[in-house]
Amino acid sequence: MSAQTWKNREPFTWNSEWNQIHSEREEVCEELVRSSVADTSSGNLRVENRSLSRYLEARLRLLDDAMDRLIAGSYGHCESCGHPLDDARLQVDPAIAKCDACENAAYH
Repeated sequence: MSAQTWKNREPFTWNSEWNQIHSEREEVCEELVRSSVADTSSGNLRVENRSLSRYLEARLRLLDDAMDRLIAGSYGHCESCGHPLDDARLQVDPAIAKCDACENAAYH
């Protein structure tokens, strides 16, 4: 999809992107619940696998951020430089927020 097409799209007409992000968000929430067990003595959930729980919580934040960008109309653009993100990368990970160049620059 061209940069011009991304710019002309309204946030709530992006049904496909919204559904993809929302679907993964639901899966992450379900996995968070499965990774916890009920503590029958207190009625609270207890986390069995802390590293999995931390990963899922971080992924949930990334997905929530992607949904916020979708609503704001900035989804599909690098949050650092503003260039359009590659469609293929968005298909693989709809929560990406930076282009390859900015992502690589952050690690060097």
